[in-house]
Amino acid sequence: MQTKPCVRCGVQIHPASTRCTLCGSSQRARLGRPGSAWTAGLAAFVVAAVLVVVVLRAGSKPAQTRFRLFQTSGLTTLVPVGWSGGEQAAPAGTVKAAFDDPRQPDFKLSVSAERPARGTARSRARGLRTQATGRLDYAQHFFGRILFPGGRPAWLLAYESDGFSHVIYVDTACKPGVAMTVEISAPDRAELDPVAEPVAASSGPQCR
Repeated sequence: MQTKPCVRCGVQIHPASTRCTLCGSSQRARLGRPGSAWTAGLAAFVVAAVLVVVVLRAGSKPAQTRFRLFQTSGLTTLVPVGWSGGEQAAPAGTVKAAFDDPRQPDFKLSVSAERPARGTARSRARGLRTQATGRLDYAQHFFGRILFPGGRPAWLLAYESDGFSHVIYVDTACKPGVAMTVEISAPDRAELDPVAEPVAASSGPQCR
């Protein structure tokens, strides 16, 4: 895949991108080869997220969370270094992977890709919110549409229940659509911040 260097930090990004996935600076857009914009954006983000452990943003501190790339024949995602897990059994048409932090067993990550996607990302997110509201001591922090670095849209549900913090990201990738769901839970809400978006934005299926 052809790339171009970021005008600010030099990391390689997709040639048609107007924003650097690492430092966020605006780029000079140019036409790239026809193809899946989502796949290209995913590849650029994975490279940037892996490099973040050695590349510093101007005037900022080094990143505290390091990631490794996990990939199967049907799923790609970033996983915090030191976490254990892997591909899980799933219904036909679905690829699922789950991980946890051995140092904090209640810090968990689940990523699934269902083919074909059923309904819109919005309708699936609403269904997951309905399920979550039935949990003990449910308290919603956020529910709405967001944009990942690079501009890919998704739906995010952030809430507290059972004494834990949870985030669920829902989006549709590829054509025909594949339903992506990323769920992360942690004992403390602050612990989710450096992990949630990098993992969710990097997660995706292998487009056919």
